[in-house]
Amino acid sequence: MCACSPDSVIEEVEPDPIEDPDPEPDPDPDPEPEPTPTDSLSFEFDGQTRYYLLYLPENLADNAPLVMVLHGYTQNVTWAESLGFNALADQYGFGVVYPQGTRDILNNTHWNAQLSYTSVDDLGFLTLLVDSLQTQYSFDQARTFVTGFSNGGFMSYALACAAAGTFRAIAPVAGVMSGITWQTCDPDPTVPVLHIHGTADEVVPDTGLEPDVAGWGGAPPLDSMMTFWVLQNACNQTDTVSIDDATTAFFSKDCVDSLEVHRYSLEGWEHIWPSMEEGASFNATELIWEFFQKY
Repeated sequence: MCACSPDSVIEEVEPDPIEDPDPEPDPDPDPEPEPTPTDSLSFEFDGQTRYYLLYLPENLADNAPLVMVLHGYTQNVTWAESLGFNALADQYGFGVVYPQGTRDILNNTHWNAQLSYTSVDDLGFLTLLVDSLQTQYSFDQARTFVTGFSNGGFMSYALACAAAGTFRAIAPVAGVMSGITWQTCDPDPTVPVLHIHGTADEVVPDTGLEPDVAGWGGAPPLDSMMTFWVLQNACNQTDTVSIDDATTAFFSKDCVDSLEVHRYSLEGWEHIWPSMEEGASFNATELIWEFFQKY
């Protein structure tokens, strides 16, 4: 999937000045604050140079939360950074890291979310990246979160299962558990989950994927997968709430350690990151941060 937007050019025309015989000096306007730059960084891991973007707001304090945002298949860190997490980081004082996936045998950027056709160690890379950032910038080890779109959502689930002690909560969008993750997942400790998915998604259908599709090793039906996480978190109650004509939310609560499992089902929506600009009744980026803030 590719996300791109055309540049627009607006020609500004200066009006003719109006003469003032005795003009009063205007007070200096307050300058607009310049955005904090995102650093492009890298380190060597498993014989490869791995890249990532790191956004640190000016109000970042010690022991701040850290949010990892994972792009989808064929995408990159530029797309991930466009989702709006930096603006929320400025407002709430957390760090954001955007790792870059490597290229697969088809020369497409990807994450090895325990897939059957690739061997790159993304579990090792992403956990080491988080560990190093927690040490270097004093991020709260108990408040590191991960979200991702599509293949990045698959990777979020792989991390929840294999590195649950590193990530406090996950929020996949239009991505599920790979067949291998589904068969082997036994998180310790368990993690809260927010999942967002469109019912008309043909790339990652909510009915699951057959094992031989594109070498991904299959995927379970979404209903079965969400039931797994509800049981994993020992939730005793699930409330079904109609958000609008197209959005139904399932809130599973009264779970172990006050954790929760949330699912947003968007009727007729395809493979996309929902936002109000796209016609959704909510902004997925803001919804995800609201969920992470609970923990």
